Amino acid sequence: CDEWDKINRSIRVGVDITPPQRKKGIATDAYNIVLQYFFNQLDIHRVWLSVVTYNTPALRLYEKLGFKKEGVQREVGTSSFKARQIGKGESRAREIRKREA
Repeated sequence: CDEWDKINRSIRVGVDITPPQRKKGIATDAYNIVLQYFFNQLDIHRVWLSVVTYNTPALRLYEKLGFKKEGVQREVGTSSFKARQIGKGESRAREIRKREA
């Protein structure tokens, strides 16, 4: 978490999974844990993130978790970014069950 606004109870979040570990549900589990912690333990009101516009798998994940599109930052360096946010009552985060090996 690199940006935490304690007055407005808003925080920026991001998770990066190395290519060999992708498509295993790790990011989904990580976000579920983090969102539950932010909303239930830290009483965060709003969680937000930025994602490059061409990262379709991440955009699908954020939509599944309940993040809403907030805007687009155009031509930031060589890419455009989509801003996403989720409010405390909008989270679809669920408790993580231990995976069977």
